[in-house]
Amino acid sequence: TVLITDSTPSLCTADEVLTYESYSIDWPVSFAAVWAKSAAALDNALGTISGPVVYLGIERERLNCVFFELITRRWQAAEIREMTPVVCELRRRKDADEIRLIQTCVKVIEAGYAAARKVIRPGINELEIFNEVHGEIVKGAGYQLKVSGDFACGVRAICGGGTPLDRKIEAGDLCILDIYPSFHGYHGDLCRTFAASEPTDLQLKAWEIARDALQLAEQAIRPGVHASQVWKQIRDFIDEFDFVR
Repeated sequence: TVLITDSTPSLCTADEVLTYESYSIDWPVSFAAVWAKSAAALDNALGTISGPVVYLGIERERLNCVFFELITRRWQAAEIREMTPVVCELRRRKDADEIRLIQTCVKVIEAGYAAARKVIRPGINELEIFNEVHGEIVKGAGYQLKVSGDFACGVRAICGGGTPLDRKIEAGDLCILDIYPSFHGYHGDLCRTFAASEPTDLQLKAWEIARDALQLAEQAIRPGVHASQVWKQIRDFIDEFDFVR
């Protein structure tokens, strides 16, 4: 196995690592430059393969056209096989080291939510909440990772969420934060809802039903059970309640 990247990783399971220069003063900072240099590195790696190539397995949706043209031009007689279903099936099963990364990512997100709990109040704005959460996540991760998610509060959260704005939180608002950073290539995804002030009876009722639905899911999730079955059970449970007032 050969890994082609723009910097040598500290840990790698590939047999060989080839690097290319992604930026220099002579090249504009653009995707075209990156594709050209990485394609040249790929071409050099493929040149070391001797003998006939009968099949080419690819993930078509992830393969840049520059790379596709390169490999098909080199092995014009090879049969192209779409490997996405196979690779997706392989990705479903996680090894122990992958599970540890996901668990660590979840802990980092929970630290971010702990920070949110401390600062959410009427008068603070969404950007300030984001800064507190982002800072705690980066601190817990130990490196500058990308923090994606929804930080919209109040009515905007209910209508679809979005990135944080300079909008102040008002009394009665619900802050529905949905955070999914990438931690060393693995994602954790947790959603939490915070009441900016004393919750109303309706908000408390909704929280109780969501809590009970999650407990129902914990009881239903077992090896061999389809995720769609669990979803339907939870969906039917929530649909029994009328929240309209």
